[in-house]
Amino acid sequence: MPYSWRCATWLRYLITAAAAVAVGALGTLAHRMGAAQGWPYGMLMAWLLVGLSGWCARARSGTGGLGLHLTLSTLVVYFMAMPGPGGDAMVPIGFRGDAVPWLSQNSGYLWMFGMLAIQLVELALPRAWFRLRAQGALPPTDVDADVRHG
Repeated sequence: MPYSWRCATWLRYLITAAAAVAVGALGTLAHRMGAAQGWPYGMLMAWLLVGLSGWCARARSGTGGLGLHLTLSTLVVYFMAMPGPGGDAMVPIGFRGDAVPWLSQNSGYLWMFGMLAIQLVELALPRAWFRLRAQGALPPTDVDADVRHG
């Protein structure tokens, strides 16, 4: 089992919180890469990062961990979307322009609502999809699963 899966509960939640903040910030920085050219590889990478980090959060700490991840990553993204002191925003939303491609104009909306949707889908998936088993290990008992994913 990975180290973060074997830690005390409070430390697992702290690791999840740090990962959520990092995912929100890195995804926000990456989501516009390629949007102007019509190939949003940055957004696809950011969504993949959100999905993997959310999976780890739920596998590590259950639905409470994924709920913490969803809340913190969303707060980071929304705070980064607010205009700064100079009026600039990291997630530009709601602008129009004839010379600006549709994907560039709407990448902020797609990023914010997409990251929410990914994590909400992960909350709805069966608990069994988030179990991590070592190769050759005996299957966990029902008591272990209830304690682990409480």
